[in-house]
Amino acid sequence: MTAPAEHDMGARLFIHSHAATRSSRSRLAFSLRQMRRRDAAAPREPLCLSIEDRQGRTVLVVDDAGPLVDVPLPPGTYQVTARKGRLRRGYTLTLERGSSVDLHLSLESGA
Repeated sequence: MTAPAEHDMGARLFIHSHAATRSSRSRLAFSLRQMRRRDAAAPREPLCLSIEDRQGRTVLVVDDAGPLVDVPLPPGTYQVTARKGRLRRGYTLTLERGSSVDLHLSLESGA
């Protein structure tokens, strides 16, 4: 029997970014109405992500994240910081060996 590959021993963090969750359909409709009123030339604010390990070492920085970021990580505790414009949210996550964790972000001013 062979030992599992090293990447099989780690964990996976899936970071989902979206404007609204399933439970906030009315907020989504409101957001869509707001978007129609905005100036089409207004710049889009990028979603910035950073992940630090328990020792404070930066393990990931993304300056313009898409709707899904898949991050393989070794087991451990991590601080995830998400920024979009002036909004900033922080999350502390502990990933166990072999786990997959989904982090759903909503960085809208009314969230």
